[in-house]
Amino acid sequence: MTRIQSLTFASIFILLFSWSLPSWSQDTASPSDENAKDAQSSESKEAKKDEVTLQGVFEATKTSEIVLRPQEWSMLTVDESVDHGTQVGKGDTLLKLDREKIDTAIREAESALANEKLSLETAEIKFALARRSQALAMAATETAERVANEDFKEFVTSGRDRQVVSTKRSVQSAKNSLAYQQEELKQLERMYEADDLTEETEEIILKRTRDAVERAAYFLTTAVDSERRNLAFTIPRSEESLRVELKQATLALEQARKTAPISLKQQELAMKKQRKSLEDNTQKLKRLRADRKLLEIRSPRAGIVYYGGSKRGKWADAATIGAMLQRGGTLKPKAVVMTIVQTSPLLVRVSVPETDLRFVRPGTKVVITPVAYPDEKLHGKVKSLSLIPISDGVFDGTLSVDLGETKGRIVPGMKAKVAISKEK
Repeated sequence: MTRIQSLTFASIFILLFSWSLPSWSQDTASPSDENAKDAQSSESKEAKKDEVTLQGVFEATKTSEIVLRPQEWSMLTVDESVDHGTQVGKGDTLLKLDREKIDTAIREAESALANEKLSLETAEIKFALARRSQALAMAATETAERVANEDFKEFVTSGRDRQVVSTKRSVQSAKNSLAYQQEELKQLERMYEADDLTEETEEIILKRTRDAVERAAYFLTTAVDSERRNLAFTIPRSEESLRVELKQATLALEQARKTAPISLKQQELAMKKQRKSLEDNTQKLKRLRADRKLLEIRSPRAGIVYYGGSKRGKWADAATIGAMLQRGGTLKPKAVVMTIVQTSPLLVRVSVPETDLRFVRPGTKVVITPVAYPDEKLHGKVKSLSLIPISDGVFDGTLSVDLGETKGRIVPGMKAKVAISKEK
């Protein structure tokens, strides 16, 4: 028989032997120990039946939320930030944001504001001059209307007749002049026939006289034609022109009286708009300068830095805010970016099911077991309970807690189990 066969037979023998042993040899616990365990288990179950067990979270009572509330600036880019969980003192720097872009915006706003001031000053000067020049323009328009009216009245009452008479007199004067020249020529011709003047001198005088007759005849023709044109066209057209000028002057005066105040009002309104714009931009610049001071945030109290804000004792957005607080990250205005937390005193916040609501009343004593330290049993009381549900079938409760020797070891955000007796 080989060594392997000997070991195999031995193993089988041991196995068969173990199967033949009585069952008590496999469990060394005595019947009395089993009874004790059953009793403890029964007591634990009975105890659980007589108490309400709630899940809770430790929450700080003294906190300061760090919220960026710029009035004008929205480009909140992180330059430096303290780490989550950092212990800080009052006045310590928590956060520095980039200032380069806001400094550029402030300089541009200052330059634009200076130009706006100059523009407003110019508008005010022009408005003052417009009021003065409008009065002069109105006087000139009134004078023009009065002159046009006087000219027209004078023309229709006497001027037209005067021109007609003058035209006819010009024709008559031309006729008379021709007649005089003709008569003079006739007399000269008779005289020269009877005297002894040299023929050369005679011819000169007669030639001149004949020329005067021709000129007089031409002037008569011109006067007759001028009379025709004056009576048919010039005088009626002058009357029509004066009538149109009077209408135009009357309309110009009416327009000036109606539109001049409107024009001044428009200039005044435009100037008021410029003043309002200047005021708004002045306030905008003031807000920008105030926002710049917000870009370096200091701690309002001593405590521990928690990223984000607490929602019923939980820091659900700490990771998201932490990513934003990295250098170059962008923050949102009016969002809680950090919370400075004092680790003492604390309370415990719990969610109370509607089924257990009757057992949880303000003043009820509770036993609180920190999840991190299950052997510690802390005592407290129910401080408050919401009057209405915070979600379907769940009410919000807060518990006071005596931290005892765990003070300093338990920090906000740690979990706890809460036991409340079902005594009514």
